[in-house]
Amino acid sequence: EAQANGDVPSIPVQPISYGDAFHFMSQLSEHSVPDGWNGELNITYKILQSSDNTNVTFIEVNNVQNISTINNVIAVIYGTIEPDHMVILGNHRDAWTFGAVDPNSGTAVLMEIARLLSDLRDKVRLEAWTYISIM
Repeated sequence: EAQANGDVPSIPVQPISYGDAFHFMSQLSEHSVPDGWNGELNITYKILQSSDNTNVTFIEVNNVQNISTINNVIAVIYGTIEPDHMVILGNHRDAWTFGAVDPNSGTAVLMEIARLLSDLRDKVRLEAWTYISIM
Protein backbone atom coordinates (compact mmCIF):
# COMPACT_ATOMS: atom_id res chain seq x y z
CA GLU A 1 0.00 0.00 0.00
CA ALA A 2 2.76 2.47 0.96
CA GLN A 3 4.68 1.58 -2.19
CA ALA A 4 1.57 2.09 -4.34
CA ASN A 5 1.03 5.51 -2.75
CA GLY A 6 4.61 6.55 -3.49
CA ASP A 7 5.55 6.70 0.21
CA VAL A 8 8.56 4.38 -0.22
CA PRO A 9 11.84 5.82 -1.57
CA SER A 10 12.61 4.72 -5.12
CA ILE A 11 16.33 4.37 -4.34
CA PRO A 12 17.13 1.38 -2.10
CA VAL A 13 18.70 2.49 1.19
CA GLN A 14 20.58 0.51 3.79
CA PRO A 15 21.75 2.36 6.90
CA ILE A 16 25.33 1.49 7.90
CA SER A 17 27.53 2.35 10.85
CA TYR A 18 29.93 5.30 11.02
CA GLY A 19 32.90 2.91 10.78
CA ASP A 20 31.55 1.18 7.68
CA ALA A 21 30.68 4.51 6.04
CA PHE A 22 34.20 5.78 6.73
CA HIS A 23 35.71 2.59 5.28
CA PHE A 24 33.70 2.74 2.06
CA MET A 25 33.78 6.51 1.54
CA SER A 26 37.55 6.74 2.11
CA GLN A 27 38.09 4.44 -0.90
CA LEU A 28 36.48 6.94 -3.26
CA SER A 29 39.19 9.13 -4.75
CA GLU A 30 37.94 10.93 -7.85
CA HIS A 31 35.52 13.79 -8.59
CA SER A 32 34.75 16.00 -5.62
CA VAL A 33 31.16 16.09 -4.46
CA PRO A 34 28.95 19.13 -5.19
CA ASP A 35 28.55 21.82 -2.54
CA GLY A 36 26.21 20.70 0.21
CA TRP A 37 27.02 16.98 -0.15
CA ASN A 38 29.76 16.87 2.48
CA GLY A 39 28.90 15.04 5.66
CA GLU A 40 30.51 14.66 9.06
CA LEU A 41 33.15 12.03 8.20
CA ASN A 42 36.73 13.23 8.52
CA ILE A 43 37.53 12.62 4.83
CA THR A 44 37.53 14.50 1.54
CA TYR A 45 34.22 13.55 -0.05
CA LYS A 46 34.49 12.06 -3.55
CA ILE A 47 31.94 10.24 -5.69
CA LEU A 48 34.01 7.84 -7.80
CA GLN A 49 36.42 5.00 -7.13
CA SER A 50 39.68 5.26 -9.08
CA SER A 51 40.25 2.77 -11.90
CA ASP A 52 43.25 1.22 -10.12
CA ASN A 53 41.18 0.43 -7.01
CA THR A 54 39.82 -3.07 -7.62
CA ASN A 55 37.93 -3.42 -4.32
CA VAL A 56 34.38 -4.64 -4.78
CA THR A 57 31.68 -4.65 -2.13
CA PHE A 58 28.46 -6.62 -2.19
CA ILE A 59 25.63 -5.77 0.20
CA GLU A 60 22.68 -8.09 0.55
CA VAL A 61 19.64 -6.32 1.94
CA ASN A 62 16.71 -8.34 3.25
CA ASN A 63 14.39 -5.64 4.56
CA VAL A 64 10.78 -6.53 5.20
CA GLN A 65 8.23 -3.83 4.53
CA ASN A 66 5.10 -4.11 6.60
CA ILE A 67 2.51 -1.92 8.20
CA SER A 68 2.08 -2.44 11.91
CA THR A 69 0.52 -0.75 14.88
CA ILE A 70 2.85 1.20 17.17
CA ASN A 71 2.21 2.44 20.68
CA ASN A 72 2.80 5.95 21.96
CA VAL A 73 3.27 6.58 25.66
CA ILE A 74 1.94 9.97 26.65
CA ALA A 75 1.86 11.58 30.10
CA VAL A 76 -0.19 14.72 30.66
CA ILE A 77 -0.32 17.12 33.60
CA TYR A 78 -3.06 19.68 33.24
CA GLY A 79 -2.22 23.21 34.33
CA THR A 80 -4.50 25.36 36.45
CA ILE A 81 -3.07 28.87 36.13
CA GLU A 82 -2.53 29.07 32.35
CA PRO A 83 -4.15 25.86 31.09
CA ASP A 84 -4.27 27.08 27.48
CA HIS A 85 -0.44 27.26 27.28
CA MET A 86 1.48 24.04 26.67
CA VAL A 87 4.88 22.55 27.36
CA ILE A 88 5.48 19.49 25.19
CA LEU A 89 8.49 17.22 25.66
CA GLY A 90 9.20 14.36 23.28
CA ASN A 91 11.71 11.84 21.99
CA HIS A 92 11.98 9.45 19.05
CA ARG A 93 12.06 5.71 19.69
CA ASP A 94 13.52 4.43 16.42
CA ALA A 95 17.06 3.22 15.91
CA TRP A 96 18.58 2.85 12.44
CA THR A 97 21.67 0.69 12.70
CA PHE A 98 22.79 -2.43 14.54
CA GLY A 99 23.45 -1.49 18.13
CA ALA A 100 21.95 1.99 17.79
CA VAL A 101 20.70 3.12 21.18
CA ASP A 102 20.44 6.88 20.72
CA PRO A 103 16.73 7.06 21.64
CA ASN A 104 17.38 5.42 25.01
CA SER A 105 19.14 8.40 26.60
CA GLY A 106 16.29 10.72 25.62
CA THR A 107 13.73 8.21 26.86
CA ALA A 108 15.54 7.92 30.19
CA VAL A 109 15.52 11.71 30.60
CA LEU A 110 11.81 11.95 29.76
CA MET A 111 10.95 9.16 32.22
CA GLU A 112 12.90 10.94 34.97
CA ILE A 113 11.20 14.27 34.22
CA ALA A 114 7.80 12.57 34.35
CA ARG A 115 8.68 10.91 37.67
CA LEU A 116 9.92 14.16 39.22
CA LEU A 117 6.90 16.17 38.08
CA SER A 118 4.59 13.48 39.40
CA ASP A 119 6.40 13.46 42.75
CA LEU A 120 6.20 17.25 42.98
CA ARG A 121 2.52 17.22 42.18
CA ASP A 122 1.71 14.45 44.68
CA LYS A 123 4.08 15.24 47.57
CA VAL A 124 4.21 19.03 47.53
CA ARG A 125 0.74 19.51 46.05
CA LEU A 126 2.40 21.63 43.40
CA GLU A 127 -0.05 22.92 40.84
CA ALA A 128 1.20 22.90 37.29
CA TRP A 129 1.35 26.41 35.89
CA THR A 130 0.48 25.23 32.42
CA TYR A 131 -0.35 22.11 30.44
CA ILE A 132 2.62 19.69 30.30
CA SER A 133 2.66 16.81 27.84
CA ILE A 134 5.45 14.24 27.82
CA MET A 135 5.58 11.95 24.78
